[in-house]
Amino acid sequence: MTRIFRRLWFTIWKNTDVLPRSLITLWQEYRLRILLKHHFVNNLFYRGLLLSSKLEFNDLLKFKLKDLSRLPVLNKDTFRDRGVEQCISQNIPVWRFDIRSTSGSTGEPFRFPTDRKYWGLANEIYEKVWRGHGSYKKPPRILFIHAIPEKNIYPDKLY
Repeated sequence: MTRIFRRLWFTIWKNTDVLPRSLITLWQEYRLRILLKHHFVNNLFYRGLLLSSKLEFNDLLKFKLKDLSRLPVLNKDTFRDRGVEQCISQNIPVWRFDIRSTSGSTGEPFRFPTDRKYWGLANEIYEKVWRGHGSYKKPPRILFIHAIPEKNIYPDKLY
């Protein structure tokens, strides 16, 4: 992917919320097809899931949003039965991922990979949302208290 194309792709991706609905649908279907084809070719785990749902590679070339119901429903147990490494495509280096986990408040902690490459993109979108709400800086910290004081002693905090 060339540098110019990467910038164009990111600009479109970051601003899909302001596009007409028809263009958003086209963009989502385009990105979904790329994602599905990539995992079918580069990840045995996902290829097996797609094949078990009777989805062949040629089906993915013309995949539409209306076909989402054909995809298998996944949950944490689907991933717990395999190592985290099996969820990462073979053509992407493992060092690019951080392994994170939930606290296990529902019983058992859940380990999952997060891609360092897209962490910055997620933060940019997060900030864009806050700018859209009139805040150009990080959102205020939330202060949890039992009773709201009569006088606002923390004017920069959100109650």
